[in-house]
Amino acid sequence: MNFLSLIFISGYIALFLILWNIALYFLFLTIRKGKKRSFLIKVAKISRIWMKSHRPIGGIAALFIIWHGYTALSNYGLYYTSKSITGILASSVFVLLFISGVLRHNKANGSRRKIHKYMAFTFLFFVLLHLVLPKFL
Repeated sequence: MNFLSLIFISGYIALFLILWNIALYFLFLTIRKGKKRSFLIKVAKISRIWMKSHRPIGGIAALFIIWHGYTALSNYGLYYTSKSITGILASSVFVLLFISGVLRHNKANGSRRKIHKYMAFTFLFFVLLHLVLPKFL
């Protein structure tokens, strides 16, 4: 298996895990905005189970992001293309997202929840840019 396939596989596994964790936000949004009580009870039970996996999946995603960055840097080097710049920005925001998640877990309050949420969507924005932009721009 060559480096290129390792880069793609680790990146897409990390993307899947990230989207899995961000989907939890939309599950909670459904609970807040929903109207039918029986449906909300079912969604709340699912979210309770799902919420327990949020931190471990975030940690595993961090490992895949580190592996993705390591294999990309060792294969391509550090060039200032749109792909590498958005990757570096996304990984920088991910570090802040990870720290905000740890801080939120240690002492949760409304402002830490908002910071973690905004960091997650900022990270998702840079990841989507990283996916869409061509390699040699």
